[in-house]
Amino acid sequence: MKVAFDQESRSMLRKITEQIEARLQKFADAVEAQANPDPQEKIANIEEHREVLNVLRLADTASKWFPRVDRVTRLFGRPIPQDILKALEGVAEQRVLAEKLIHAPDEFNELFAARGWIVFETLDFELVEKTLALGREEKWDEAEALLVAHYDEENLSFQLRRLQWLKAFGPRMELLTLAKNDYLHERYHASILVVLTLIDGVANEVGDVGFFARDADLTAWNSISAHPKGLVELQRVMTKSRTKTTSELLTVPFRHGILHGRDLGYANKIVASKCWATLFAIADLVSRAERGGRLAPSPDEKESTWSILRRMAKSKSQMDKLPAFEARSMTVGVDFPASGSADEYGKGTPERELAAFLENWRRARFALMLEHLFDEPTIKPKARPGLLAKGLRQLPLTAYAIESFPDDYQTRVVIRVELHVAAIVQRFDFVLNCVDRREEFTFRGLQDSRWKIRNWHSVLGQLEAALSCV
Repeated sequence: MKVAFDQESRSMLRKITEQIEARLQKFADAVEAQANPDPQEKIANIEEHREVLNVLRLADTASKWFPRVDRVTRLFGRPIPQDILKALEGVAEQRVLAEKLIHAPDEFNELFAARGWIVFETLDFELVEKTLALGREEKWDEAEALLVAHYDEENLSFQLRRLQWLKAFGPRMELLTLAKNDYLHERYHASILVVLTLIDGVANEVGDVGFFARDADLTAWNSISAHPKGLVELQRVMTKSRTKTTSELLTVPFRHGILHGRDLGYANKIVASKCWATLFAIADLVSRAERGGRLAPSPDEKESTWSILRRMAKSKSQMDKLPAFEARSMTVGVDFPASGSADEYGKGTPERELAAFLENWRRARFALMLEHLFDEPTIKPKARPGLLAKGLRQLPLTAYAIESFPDDYQTRVVIRVELHVAAIVQRFDFVLNCVDRREEFTFRGLQDSRWKIRNWHSVLGQLEAALSCV
């Protein structure tokens, strides 16, 4: 049945719609006002978490009454866009899951920070959940056994590969590899000492003092680990005064007691694994510092409610359009050549991007090499080619060979390459990420996606260290 309206009725309905939109915006403002606690008090209060919860609370409420509103607004030709209605599907379940994820770090740290454990960005959430369940029942030995078991060869190797692209970790990778081997062979007395010293050194690279200094700033904006309830609390625990010599079994890596020869019972797996966990927790602080993101950005213009919902719809639409991905087992000599022009490699592939970078290096086309690397916010764009050229003139690449590699992930790949540089021949792992035009991680196959080398500083640091030994 088609309903006809006179001018007065249409005017009245438009006013009703405007009032609905105004009330929606008012509700969003109220949600934000209520959910704006001090970010220093809890990890759940950091801005990123508040934004997620605010949007999901708003979307959850909107999903319950938008269909009814839609029936009214359709009467005079102003329906709620279908992409917004579709984006709101299942939002109640998303809200429950988000709240669970966001509040877990605070509960975990409250239970385990005094024992030398905190949550960090890449810690497996399933592990956190299982550990929390045991902690709530005060089954401390079982909970810590789970955490210690997590730091096996597979997880240590994964975390160390992740750290390679960080500039502060590059020159330290050789020592970290030795410490990993000591740990896996149960030489905990050696592994613990090396990792403790590197924890201090890495923190010093991005601050004025080391990790264990009293005035160390171990915080970063929007960080889970670099938070007053995270690294700050962990540092307080690890720097407790140890004034008596004891041979009792140690379960917390008290830095002063270990390095000053007071805690003689430190050489065990639980202390060693907590040292590794602390090192990995620092990685987010280091990453943010190197990207210039430790401080909060200047506030942007406030986003409207409709804009938030549009953004949700766009994100969901992109995921729906995501091309199917199948893992590839790439074999050199079969799927791609060991070296050569970029045109000899498949379009849009990480190996093509890496080959183009290496060819530019071999031909000393330093400015073109920058196209394949992430931008560095701390260096002016005009200065980057000169700085790169200055560093590489002493590191001429004469030959290279890209090796076979597994291509298992949508957004990341690690490719090993044998490099012939100056007087050395050595193999290095290159980490590549798929990014968009703003250099934010994205999925391969989406519009404007491309590959960039993430760990160039680490490779460069390892090269310089190897040459210094020749």
